[in-house]
Amino acid sequence: MTVSIAFFSGTGNTRHVAEQFAREIRARNHAVHVLEIGPNVKDGPIVGDLLILCFPVHAGNAPRPVLDWIAGQRGRSGLPTAVFSVSAGGTVIPNVASRVWVKRRLAHKGYEVVSEGMIVMPSNWIIPTKPAVANALLLALPHKVAFFTQQVLAGGGHRDCPGIGHRVLSALGRVEHAGARWFGQRIEVRTHCVGCGWCASHCPTGNIRMVEQRPRFGGRCAACLRCVYGCPQNALSPGMARFVVLAGGYDLQRLLQTRTNPTERDLNRESAGVVWIGVRRYLREAGRRC
Repeated sequence: MTVSIAFFSGTGNTRHVAEQFAREIRARNHAVHVLEIGPNVKDGPIVGDLLILCFPVHAGNAPRPVLDWIAGQRGRSGLPTAVFSVSAGGTVIPNVASRVWVKRRLAHKGYEVVSEGMIVMPSNWIIPTKPAVANALLLALPHKVAFFTQQVLAGGGHRDCPGIGHRVLSALGRVEHAGARWFGQRIEVRTHCVGCGWCASHCPTGNIRMVEQRPRFGGRCAACLRCVYGCPQNALSPGMARFVVLAGGYDLQRLLQTRTNPTERDLNRESAGVVWIGVRRYLREAGRRC
């Protein structure tokens, strides 16, 4: 079997998930074709016998580039497809219906969604995930991916049918697509920018270009925060909605390099509260006591 894995990622969480799926599928002796959704990807039919689509949840929905990518596909009638959304909160409001619009777009193109699920990764916006919980999520990821992979390759899996209230929330969340454009156009460049061009070369939507050694932002921003967190000089900051950016930044590679096995005491303490209900449920399902 040949499996295509398509993903969109901002700060690296969904990329890491897609890479984990690729490793797991290769370990089961199947061929894998990995495709990152971005400005340099040519539209065309998906190759292989199965498609796995991964994307981060933005405002209870898929980011605009994911929906645009599906719209540009030629389609593969009846191609089995699995859809996995990646969030920091798990399957809670407003994330419950985060895959609805993606599934509708895929069905319109002829794809057959046979499985779906939510994968939880450390938070990269507003509220940071505390160390013990972040470590637990990263340690749980291979087990979650192995479980989902086994289901998908066997031709089975889980399908959600969110209620009307959740679908309405997801539809309202699409307002964020317009908000993301405004967010990007208002990113401020600080005086210590050295004009290295890192942001322009790494933007996943091709929204940044260099003009006289200064980044200029267009109207295709997805508010993924890659440029803000990744700037080598820390020279970019939001001109609006500053509260979404974590004060200490977000560096997934640093988290991966420093991960440890958290104690149950720390895990229970750091995951307390209503905000982390979905995370606690997710970790319990993954075999972590929380």
